[in-house]
Amino acid sequence: MLDTAQNTGSSYTQDNESTGEVDQKKRQYTVKGVDDDTVVLMREAARKEGMKIGAWISTRMKEAATRSLRQERDLPNSNCDGVTTSPQLEAAVNMLSEQYAQYDARLDLIQKELHEITRSQRTIMEKMLSTS
Repeated sequence: MLDTAQNTGSSYTQDNESTGEVDQKKRQYTVKGVDDDTVVLMREAARKEGMKIGAWISTRMKEAATRSLRQERDLPNSNCDGVTTSPQLEAAVNMLSEQYAQYDARLDLIQKELHEITRSQRTIMEKMLSTS
């Protein structure tokens, strides 16, 4: 039995010549030179979206690579799956993305305010308990 391995990027494909089957396995990669601040931001973003960091990074890298290649090839209005979309749909998606970003910023502000309120309440409660 002869196995040949082929690196396909985010996954590892192994072709088994004896059976003709292809096994898809996740493969770990190390990306060096990423700032600590960037890693923290990526972890927070992944957590917010309910994703594991590896899946989040893979998704974002695929989106960035697709955008870059689309610009390079000058493909009009293609999304990550290569489907052509109308300008109206693109505008609607952009508008929704902007609204999502605004709501996300508002939610962050509310979370910070709630954290501050909770911290203040804790301080008041500690003072009340220490004086009694």
